Amino acid sequence: MKKILIVLSIIILLSACNKINPKIEKNKDNLEVQNSTKLLLVTDEWAPYTSKNLEEYGMVSKIVALAMEEAGLEYEIQFRPWARALEMVKYGDAWGSFPWFYTDERAEEYYYSNPIMSSNIVVFYKKTNNIIENPDIEIKNLDNLKSYKIGGVFGYFYEPYLEDNKNQFRYDLSSDAESAFKLLESGKVDIIFEEEAVGWHIIANMFPEREHEFATFKNQLSEEKFYLIVTKEDRFAIKKIEAFNKGLSKIKQSGEYEKILEGYKTR
Repeated sequence: MKKILIVLSIIILLSACNKINPKIEKNKDNLEVQNSTKLLLVTDEWAPYTSKNLEEYGMVSKIVALAMEEAGLEYEIQFRPWARALEMVKYGDAWGSFPWFYTDERAEEYYYSNPIMSSNIVVFYKKTNNIIENPDIEIKNLDNLKSYKIGGVFGYFYEPYLEDNKNQFRYDLSSDAESAFKLLESGKVDIIFEEEAVGWHIIANMFPEREHEFATFKNQLSEEKFYLIVTKEDRFAIKKIEAFNKGLSKIKQSGEYEKILEGYKTR
């Protein structure tokens, strides 16, 4: 009789355990999220926003980290080249990547968070370049800049447009922004499209005491917002991104967001 009771107890215990999915936990907002392992977030060097060499990996990395923590989502940040980062997220080898601008093409393959912050994309040039005749022109689109040889980085938002119109533009894209600015400094390209704070940060580090040799066009190319993009391979992705958005909103309301911005110096 005792043996029968023991067997029945084991059966009942196993039955109860099977009703619990250990990979699902409740976060602070009572949303079910898959949390069996840390969510992998990938980014690349883009100081002062993201960098292995900056405190807490830079301004945007810190904001993303706090929002993830507020959402109750465990995470890990790793650095990969931008193109590789996109590929990893697309195929589910990483859960998300940041900071990215919005494009309709990417929206077909990735989920977007709410905007993390805004920035200005400007046109950098070297003052000694005599080809730059009117840096005060209004830049309505890239077509205004066809007379210049354009520099930039593979994987950035302008690459598809340049590729689709390669017969109309002269350009030389690089694997990273530092390489692009080397081309600008040497005169091998006339202009570079870059986020304003990032561009001046690169110039200050690569060409110290020579910042005065560079300038930007008076009018910006565009105002963009930064986002966290997330894989669509994760069936819990929407719930997790909703949790992240709530976490982002909370750190903005608490004042922690503004403290982060003030803690990182930009030009």
